[in-house]
Amino acid sequence: MTTMERTRPFFATIICVVTALYLGYRLFLMLPGHQPVLTTQTSEFQNHARLFSVAIMWIEIVLSASGIIALWLMHPVAAIIYAAKMVTTVIDVAIGVFALHVVHAEQAMLANPTHSLGQTTMPVWATWALPIMAIIFLVAFQVLLFLYVRRVTAPVPELRNSNKRPDFV
Repeated sequence: MTTMERTRPFFATIICVVTALYLGYRLFLMLPGHQPVLTTQTSEFQNHARLFSVAIMWIEIVLSASGIIALWLMHPVAAIIYAAKMVTTVIDVAIGVFALHVVHAEQAMLANPTHSLGQTTMPVWATWALPIMAIIFLVAFQVLLFLYVRRVTAPVPELRNSNKRPDFV
């Protein structure tokens, strides 16, 4: 049984273009002088995690570039690349959000350790709700991208009858 190539759907083209724009933005942020301003606590955290963040950033850049090329060519390996992007997103977001949450909690303690700031404090579960929702949103987005890319790049068997129209057109 032979396979026939699929044509690239319009939505796949949009994904390629948007990913390329985001990749350009990420590369622009890597230029000297375009990093966000760091406070003392976040710079201490950044010093400890510099190698990890640089490694994850380069992995994401390589995966994004190869994902654009594979999806543009409608190659089935694109699904594997998008699955790897999903894994790096889980690792990067989970560590980044929770670590920054801990840094912000330490900043609040250093600002005024004995007196409250004059505002009612939020329950602990509420302070963790936003990071957890961010992780769920970002991971769900990557899962949906993976499922779509897997569906559109999967090889289809050759049509047995030339009169039948394929269901993906």
